Amino acid sequence: MNLKQALNIQHQNVIRRQILSHGMVTPEILSAVEKTPRSLFLPPHHSAEAFVEKVVFLDEKRTLLCPLSYVKLMQYLPQHLDADIMIVGGSTGYAAALLSYYGSTVFLLESDDTYESLAQDAFKKLGIDNIVLCQNAFRGGLERQSPFSFILIEGRVQSIPTAYFGQLEGKNSSVFAGHLDDKGETWLCRFYKNKIGAVEKEFLFKADYHPLPEFKEKEEFIF
Repeated sequence: MNLKQALNIQHQNVIRRQILSHGMVTPEILSAVEKTPRSLFLPPHHSAEAFVEKVVFLDEKRTLLCPLSYVKLMQYLPQHLDADIMIVGGSTGYAAALLSYYGSTVFLLESDDTYESLAQDAFKKLGIDNIVLCQNAFRGGLERQSPFSFILIEGRVQSIPTAYFGQLEGKNSSVFAGHLDDKGETWLCRFYKNKIGAVEKEFLFKADYHPLPEFKEKEEFIF
């Protein structure tokens, strides 16, 4: 058995142990996970963590959640997208790769050149050609590339920049990001505008995100 075959077996074990054992998953989501081994999206010094059921803390700012957490996120997303996707602080590109199978273009906004290089290499190996790597100030988003069906911030934030809601398309569009609850625990939350234009949040599930320093400044929408 060669290394590639061994890694594939480990990846299939991850799917059975971490995902299928937790309940029903749509064929589309399962297919995306099967095509996207997490091992391709980890730096060499983190390679041993690719197949364990835990969050990988890449550095003091970046987090790579376990596959089940991304499956939970994908279950909240619309099956038919009106526009493209923006991922902010997407580090090595694992989430971008999973979401690329929705068919739209994924714009990955990342400021770290090392992670960008690792992401590019992984996308090439998987034959993914609908992800665009971008560099810009996180808080400004990507106005020129908007509108987006939804925006995913891969980290914990204190506030959502006002500009993000102007870059969304459609009434059901949302911003997903890590946020603290009243007990100081981090959850992945969905932020959206209600019928009168006020921003609300919905706690979805616990997620061990690092805080993103770029989102410490206070803006209009504070939760």
